[in-house]
Formats: sequence, C-alpha cells, structure tokens
Amino acid sequence: MSCCHFGSEGYDCDCYEEEQAQRIRDLEKRIEEGKNKMKEESITITKKEYSDLKRKALWLHCLEDAGVDNWSGIDFAYDLKDELNEKK
Repeated sequence: MSCCHFGSEGYDCDCYEEEQAQRIRDLEKRIEEGKNKMKEESITITKKEYSDLKRKALWLHCLEDAGVDNWSGIDFAYDLKDELNEKK
C-alpha cells in the first residue's frame, strides 16, 4: 500500500512528510555538530589584540616584500624564534 494518495485537498504523501522531518532532524544534528566543531577550533581575543595582530601581519608582509629573507641577520632571527618556540 502506498503512503501517497489523492485526498480532498489534493495530493497527500505521508511518507514525504516523514522524509522531510528526518532530513530536518539530520540537518539540525549537522548544525549542532558544526557549532561544537567551531567551539573547539575558535579562540576569543580582544579587539586590541586583533588590531595588533593585523598591524604586525601587515608589517611582516612589507618586510617580506622588501626582501627581509636576504638580510644577513635572518638566520639569527630564525634561531631566536626556534628557541622561543621550544620554551613554550
């Protein structure tokens, strides 16, 4: 027996409504999983910290474009960075 039939108000399909309800539940579950994933992968910083990071990123971009990698002290700078990362 089919779950779809033509009723007084037109074509009616109970199984279609059930499928749609299941799709909605599946989407709600995926949205919730996405929210949880975002929480795990997100951090919160102040606007000042954000502004400082953007300003420093711009300065780094300018240094790289100016050829800082050809600077005689670049190897020393990399060594300092590695030492600081090891301390963390």
